[in-house]
Parts: sequence; C-alpha cells; structure tokens
Amino acid sequence: MRSVVLWGAALCTMLLACAKAEIRADNPEPDMDINLNKSVLLNKVNEIRASGCKCGQTTMPPVAPLKWNDLLASAALNHSKDMLRNNFFDHTSADGRTLGTRITQAGYVWSAVGENIALGQRNETEVFNSWLNSEGHCKNMMSAKFKEMGAGRAGNYWTQDFGSPR
Repeated sequence: MRSVVLWGAALCTMLLACAKAEIRADNPEPDMDINLNKSVLLNKVNEIRASGCKCGQTTMPPVAPLKWNDLLASAALNHSKDMLRNNFFDHTSADGRTLGTRITQAGYVWSAVGENIALGQRNETEVFNSWLNSEGHCKNMMSAKFKEMGAGRAGNYWTQDFGSPR
C-alpha cells in the first residue's frame, strides 16, 4: 500500500511539473527589461514579413526578416514609459522630442526610422494584430527599408521602433 501511495505522489508531482511547463510555454514570461516577450513579437513580425500581406488596400510583398536591436528597444521602452507617466498617446514625447531625436539619444546611428505605438492591448498577440490591421502600422512592419526593430511596454502603452543602421 505504501508503494502505491508513493507512486501516486510521484506521478502527481510529475503531472504538475508538466502542467506548469505547459502553462509557461503558452504564456511566455516577458523580458523584464522591456516588459514584453521580444521573441514572440519579433517572430510574429518576421512570419508576416516572410509571407507578405495586404496592408489596407496595399499588397506588400515578402521582405527580409528584421533583427532585434537593444538600442531601438531602449528608445521604445523609454517612450512607452513617458506616455504612461505623462498620460498621453503620441509619437512626439511629452517634452517635444521626435522619434529621430529619441532614437539618436539612445545611441542608434540610423539612416531610416519608423515607429508604431498602441494603447490598451494585453499581450504581444493583441498588439501585433492591432498593428497588422492598421494600414500605416502594417506598412511599417512590412517595410523593406527597415532592417532592425526593438519594442518596449509600460503598463498598456506599447512602442515598436524600426531602423536601418547608417
């Protein structure tokens, strides 16, 4: 009887461990420095870039994948924090800085930049779908002129910055 109880306890422990691992796989933990899971978001963007899509009425052909850039992610996170802290939603910072200025101040030397912002989405899938369903945001994600991206989230403020290094 004792071996049956021990076997049952061991089986229960194994099942719980598998269930926890499965939950983590379905709901990946965010990267703490930028408050989102960069792999999930980058993979979603690169999947659509690989297949091409329609952005509004514009057919966008497949383009090369983007690489993650931590300087762009830092600029994006700082902009999300600024919007949250100062309760606004705009591409221009509360102190009047533009995207190009913010990217340069983050240390990114660029030849082209772009930005998507969003408010209210709860996870990477929701924000990606919002951007995909907005013609201008979709075109940013599909633009062949961009080679890198970074993103950051503060609360439910999301910023996705794109760039091409000089």
